Amino acid sequence: MSRRRRQGAYATARVTASRVQIPSKLTQSAARRIALAAQGFGRPRPAGPPSAGSIAKLVERLGALQLDSVNVFLRAHYMPIYSRLGPYDRARLDRIAGHGEGPIDRRLVEYWAHEASLVPLEVHPLLRWRMADVDGEAWGSISRVAREQPDLVAETLELVVGQGPIRARDTGSVRPPPRPGHMWNWHEGKRALEHLFFTGQVAAAR
Repeated sequence: MSRRRRQGAYATARVTASRVQIPSKLTQSAARRIALAAQGFGRPRPAGPPSAGSIAKLVERLGALQLDSVNVFLRAHYMPIYSRLGPYDRARLDRIAGHGEGPIDRRLVEYWAHEASLVPLEVHPLLRWRMADVDGEAWGSISRVAREQPDLVAETLELVVGQGPIRARDTGSVRPPPRPGHMWNWHEGKRALEHLFFTGQVAAAR
């Protein structure tokens, strides 16, 4: 197409687009349907048990699957899959998330994407901006530990490099006595690990 013809095509497209009628208001019903569809409730459930691939695609559409220790009925991250895909084998989610004791087919990874979340592997590198701005993005103790105890953070990283996957207790830090109003009660070794995790220097293995 010549430049002159392309310009004409562009002009026609603009005129056509300008004639599209966009409603100035939405009914509550329409807004509700849009919100539900955006959250993945507008698609039919699969006829059979969802595969690991179907679960991974759902998390990709949602963007993140929030992890939470709330377990009154079931761990929170299992519920959004059920509400959108119906009954499924939770072991398939565990396998692609690297959870549990069974074989791993890693397609999801943990990170502080919104809150503690499972995100697709491809999304993790896109969060480097957040990892680089730990002082602005993380809460106080995670950002503060690197300034106040840089040697501890460096030693904790060396421990992971030398030993491979570790638990917070393996840092040797002692958990302080419980205090009213402090939900997590993290020790300094846990804070150092969380700093390394937030900045992308270590990742959750299981």
